[in-house]
Amino acid sequence: METRRDGRGHTLMIEGRSRAVISGVEELGSFSEETVAVFTADGLLTLEGDGLHIDRLNLEEGQMIVSGAVFGALYEEAEPPRMGLFARLRKR
Repeated sequence: METRRDGRGHTLMIEGRSRAVISGVEELGSFSEETVAVFTADGLLTLEGDGLHIDRLNLEEGQMIVSGAVFGALYEEAEPPRMGLFARLRKR
């Protein structure tokens, strides 16, 4: 997964620990009732909680709304793409 870094950034707003509004969403990673992982313009964002539900996901607009008990948010940098075996051999 290549992450676009075009300077748009993203926003995360948590309302009363029961609703998260996210902009700058580029791709949905995974989701369950305990975690929702999305790729944003600034890397991977994982929401942790209980009873999480995706109320709205619009990738064209880059917007997402998650409801449920939100316990925390974790950011991770996107890993650089790995080179395949053929590319590594050609590089030598």
